[in-house]
Amino acid sequence: MLNLRMAPVKVSIIVASLLPEFGIGSKGRLPWRLKKDMKFFKEVTSKTADQNKKNVVIMGRRTYDSIPKRFRPLKGRLNIILSRDAEEYRQELKSELQTHPDTLKIEDSLERAIQQSKLSPSVEEVFIIGGAQVYNSAISAPGNIVDRIFLTEIRSSTKVDMDTFLKLDAEQWEKQNVDDLEEYLKSKGLGGEFQLCGNREGEYVYNFLLLNKKK
Repeated sequence: MLNLRMAPVKVSIIVASLLPEFGIGSKGRLPWRLKKDMKFFKEVTSKTADQNKKNVVIMGRRTYDSIPKRFRPLKGRLNIILSRDAEEYRQELKSELQTHPDTLKIEDSLERAIQQSKLSPSVEEVFIIGGAQVYNSAISAPGNIVDRIFLTEIRSSTKVDMDTFLKLDAEQWEKQNVDDLEEYLKSKGLGGEFQLCGNREGEYVYNFLLLNKKK
């Protein structure tokens, strides 16, 4: 049984990727709009096992800017945006930061964002949600800062041109049993909410996977 209430804060990547090349974008956008995947992302990053805690979502500046203003910051989560020019971006988002002081923060490095999140007693989990540079920096960072990956594994019946890719070394990650993912979802009150394998929308077929970092 998973016991998230007693576990240390885990850092996860959550990403949808087109196999076999692990494509995650084309011309700065997702070439698909998968309703079940969007719901999976929202529910997994929002829900907690401990109702007194919240999750953190970490993203790059471009990813945050791509979210329509009426939907940001992402509700029910602490949003941390990464920007090399953090102070300049704070000035740019001054109004939003003042309106959402408890759910929107800006940091200048992924390591600092994760460190600050882990030190907070009110944080249950940390999710890295994009974009490509942030994903790949997290995967390649020394010290194995990412514990696991929630991967929506997509395949298409037609050719999809991709220009942005997840640099994932499959040899470094171990696919978990579907029961382990279901057990995790149950711990957050999401048991039975999702069909984990064989989802179909249009030309896309996709599965929800949990990958753990190999020891």
